[in-house]
Amino acid sequence: MEVAERDAILAWHILDETKCLRYGDGRTVKVGETLSYDGWLAMNLCQRGMHVSKRLADAARNFPTGHYYVTRVAVWGTVWCIEGFGPANPDKMCAEHRQCLGIARCTEVLARALKRSLPYVEGYGFLNLCVTHPELVEEIALELTKPKWKAA
Repeated sequence: MEVAERDAILAWHILDETKCLRYGDGRTVKVGETLSYDGWLAMNLCQRGMHVSKRLADAARNFPTGHYYVTRVAVWGTVWCIEGFGPANPDKMCAEHRQCLGIARCTEVLARALKRSLPYVEGYGFLNLCVTHPELVEEIALELTKPKWKAA
């Protein structure tokens, strides 16, 4: 589907410790910057790390290992829905353009969850917390990734 920039979809993306796109792309993700992919979209977008999820729990599940950073992003252009859920509620999407609105360490999300009277999550990793307390994790992640810059 085609999405105009003014109608960008808000979503989540997980990064490893390098803060770079994976699968040989290597571009660094920075707050306020837009990454675009110019190539054959259907196959290559996800393989170049241009995937996102509308729910943080899905983003965490879709990232294979090493949850270091969570990013709040806006996506537009050609957007592909993956995993067969369709445009209304896709588990995973990939998009032609992705702007990083904010970034936070996953460990900070865990630490804030512990401070909110959730002592039983102390042994949990980021993925487990996302699955068992999705609303809490999204709320904390939204606080931590709130844009600290203004668009020109």
